[in-house]
Amino acid sequence: MKTNKKISPPFLAELLMKFFFPDYGKFTTLGDLNEMFYSISKEGIFKAKLWYWKEVIKSILPVFSGSIYWGANMFKNYIKMGYRNITGDKVYSFINLTGLIIGFTSFILISLFVYKEYSFDDFHKNGERIYRLNKIFTPLEGEKETHPISSGMMAQAIVNNYPEVESAVRVFPWFNDVYIKHDENILKLQNFVAVDSNFFSFFDFKLLKGNPKTALVEPMSVVLSEETAYKLFGVKNPIGETLTDLNGNNFKVTGVAENPPGNSHLQYEVLISWSSTVPGVGGFSMPWLNNWLAQALFTYVTVKPTADINSLEEKLQTIIKDNLPQKVDQYYLYLQPFKDIYLGSADIIYSGKILGGNADYVKLFFISAILILVIASFNYINLTSARSLRRAKEVGVRKTLGAHKDQILKQFLSESLLFTSAAAFASIILVKFLLPYFNELAQKNYSVDWSLLILSAFVLSITISLVSGFYPALLLSNLNLSKTLKGQLTANKSRSFIRKTTVGFQFVISIILITSTIVVFNQMDFVMNKNMGFQKDQMLLLEIGNSEISNKPAAFKNELLKNPNVLRATVTSTVPGLGTYSGGIKPEGKSDEEDWTCEMFRIDDFDLLDVFDMKMAQGRFFSKYFPSDSSTGIVINETLAKYLGWQNPIGKKLDIPGDIENGKVIGVIKDFNMSSLYQPVNPLVIFYQPNAQNVVLKLNAANINSTIDFIKNKWETFAAGYPFEYKFLDEAFEQMYVSDLKMRNMFSLFAGFAIFVSCLGLIGLVSYSSQLRAKEIGIRKVLGSSSGNIVFLLSKEFITIVAVSIIISLPVSYYLMNDWLQSFAYRMELNFISFLFAGIISSLPALIVLVMLTLRAANINPVVSLKNE
Repeated sequence: MKTNKKISPPFLAELLMKFFFPDYGKFTTLGDLNEMFYSISKEGIFKAKLWYWKEVIKSILPVFSGSIYWGANMFKNYIKMGYRNITGDKVYSFINLTGLIIGFTSFILISLFVYKEYSFDDFHKNGERIYRLNKIFTPLEGEKETHPISSGMMAQAIVNNYPEVESAVRVFPWFNDVYIKHDENILKLQNFVAVDSNFFSFFDFKLLKGNPKTALVEPMSVVLSEETAYKLFGVKNPIGETLTDLNGNNFKVTGVAENPPGNSHLQYEVLISWSSTVPGVGGFSMPWLNNWLAQALFTYVTVKPTADINSLEEKLQTIIKDNLPQKVDQYYLYLQPFKDIYLGSADIIYSGKILGGNADYVKLFFISAILILVIASFNYINLTSARSLRRAKEVGVRKTLGAHKDQILKQFLSESLLFTSAAAFASIILVKFLLPYFNELAQKNYSVDWSLLILSAFVLSITISLVSGFYPALLLSNLNLSKTLKGQLTANKSRSFIRKTTVGFQFVISIILITSTIVVFNQMDFVMNKNMGFQKDQMLLLEIGNSEISNKPAAFKNELLKNPNVLRATVTSTVPGLGTYSGGIKPEGKSDEEDWTCEMFRIDDFDLLDVFDMKMAQGRFFSKYFPSDSSTGIVINETLAKYLGWQNPIGKKLDIPGDIENGKVIGVIKDFNMSSLYQPVNPLVIFYQPNAQNVVLKLNAANINSTIDFIKNKWETFAAGYPFEYKFLDEAFEQMYVSDLKMRNMFSLFAGFAIFVSCLGLIGLVSYSSQLRAKEIGIRKVLGSSSGNIVFLLSKEFITIVAVSIIISLPVSYYLMNDWLQSFAYRMELNFISFLFAGIISSLPALIVLVMLTLRAANINPVVSLKNE
């Protein structure tokens, strides 16, 4: 029959027919429909197409409904068969399920950590337009540094000079803790923050009580967080109430703000108006905070949507040129995106109390989560494909009874889905149980959206079931029918190679994780025990700046020294190891136009050297026998002497603008670290300037508790009503590395999970290999082979895999850890011999498991394995 080639059936309808009734070159329903279509088209093309669609729908509906019905029944059958196989081989099922559960649980917990870290500061609606003003500082000598702090005059100057900037706000967290009281209720605040009056319009922190436009306008007005308000006033409305600090300053409560979210890098307990710090206006007169020279606060800007950030950064340099010409070659201003501050500030110093994470750690953990999941998936692939010979006859019988290849594939994919779904369900329960412990380990307060978690676990289980189950399912569906039923199937070399490769990959990952953990532990141990140039053990620190003791520190110190267990004592504004501030100096023989900056160390008496057991390199320390020491004496460190090029610095003149005029160097102290070991020793000046912030005591280790009771009694005598708090210097020093210690503990936990899951896979494969070779083992034993020979025979293949894994993994982990160690100014020596030893140690669990299993197989009575032969 001739047809008009320009007339054709509806494309989509014809496609549906081809899908449900594929034409394999024979006469089918599709051909009949097309013949009828061309016949009816003579009466009209629209009528023919309408008829064609009607016939297609009538044809496919029964097939479609039937396929759903029979598909559901077959899926039910597949699940039933899968359940029987799971319960029929409990050891195999236990190993597979345990590996998947650990993999899923680790992945969920780490993903929660990663998600929360990346969610910091995402609640500000204009967050993508907010930036923090940072600067790159280039000293005259030494390496560049990145600082987040700027001057108090910068914010207004930026708004006035650059129209692309909408607004700016200043934020200054108090350096020290602040005590405030209401009636008899005294509260210690760690986050007492001075901010501009536009703070609540700039950020999306909610003001619950008070007027956001006026709450922070008047000097000495404060806004309390909800938690602070409740601690001081209970359920009473605090608006209009007066608070007092321990120095007698009064504050008026003008608002209550919602507690800052945990995922905010800006934290506050009390916000105080910026006008409070302006000289001649507020009760806190801070000239250094309101001039161009001092760099101590954080400046945030909101730019207009059309702003070109690169262009704006170039323009910002004119501010330095116009207002700080002496710094034009040293300061380079740039804008850091607001959402990058938390994770993108690991290499930025002087961040103070601003919360910060580490993007490298977060990425490392996420990679670890994926790798642990990969290890668990490889376990499933290896064990399922290794068992393919055992299930060969089952597949053969199904094919004989008419099962197609795709049906066999669906069966084993369904079984894989059952496995992964069970593991996902168990992991959700485990996460609910482990979350409090994980929060404690991570020092966080994470909560979980359980509906989202269940949905994510479901999607994850389907994904893993497809990825992990496809290869074993394809392997089983492709088994040769004839050889299967004749029992002629043997282990395939290519399949064996794939199994060996995946097992090796598992151990490469595990060894990298374990050796890296060992290096992290050793580095942190190195940091904690490194000689910092001063004594920090048994050193008790009392902060007296907020108490009445600051008015009579010498009397308090002398009273404490009456106790024989208080070996030595000193009053100092700066404490070694806990950081300090930087300032300018004017050294002899150097141009006034040159900018010389170094760290400042202020002391209140002359006992610092003896208390901290520091050493002098040249000259002498401050002494009461030289009265001029308290007015003009200066001690510098070795680094500053080198920095200035002074080989003989004793007697050199050195001024500290604003502090010491006509200063003279009386000594050079040996270098000691003023901050964490991430930073090198910087140039430092020590000078006498009483400010009575701290008392440091060297205690006898034998009677710590009774000594502390004695100190407490003296505190209550000298500072009645002021809270008694103390800390040991070594513990305060450890707080600098709390992030690293936290990451170390988390990393070691998940590295342990990785090696455990790898060992589970090894247990399964060795056990299965022993079962397959049981007859061979029995014959060898009958013929006189010793247990040792059989152990070697069974384990040599796996020992080779572990050995190759060590060879591959060690260079990788060496490179990664060497790169990580570069972030420390002081780091352990990373030699390859110790690294090789760490690699062998990390492989020991696998080798022990291997020997135990092969020894067990070698000791089986040959009668048991040969009784049916």
